[in-house]
Amino acid sequence: MPISKLLTSVLARGAVLGALTGFGVSALYALLLIGFFLAMIFYGAISTLPTHPDDAAIMLLVGPASAGFMFICAGFIGVLPGTILGIVIGLLISLPVGLLRSRLTPLGAAGVGGLVSTGVVILIHMLLLSYDPDPTLREYLLLTILPGVLCMAAGGWVGWRLQNSI
Repeated sequence: MPISKLLTSVLARGAVLGALTGFGVSALYALLLIGFFLAMIFYGAISTLPTHPDDAAIMLLVGPASAGFMFICAGFIGVLPGTILGIVIGLLISLPVGLLRSRLTPLGAAGVGGLVSTGVVILIHMLLLSYDPDPTLREYLLLTILPGVLCMAAGGWVGWRLQNSI
């Protein structure tokens, strides 16, 4: 098989695998974030119930409705960009893995995937911090650090999977 045809095949597999991984990881993260939001609503309602029962009742009525709205928005705010980012990272990982396929072990390909996705995460963090230079700790952990760690782990998995499928 010519190198150009093999590289094209690896790039296509990288894009598809990246898209599926990005979709899966971002959808799971969106569901976990919504679950955390609902848990905080119920905790807030239970803790305010003895002193302000009217406020607790409003929290219990509005909280699940807003979680439903969050579920709809998560597709556009989290899952769609996560899938697109997965395609880009999958392509970026598949290029060195495809070129170095004979020299890489599956663990080395996972390392390449982790390094590539780490570079993308660093660029995204720099971009986000330029728009919001003083995020709260909760915002930074839940909306930046945790998704970044998941992205780096997913990038390592994509590299490992690509090397095993060549």
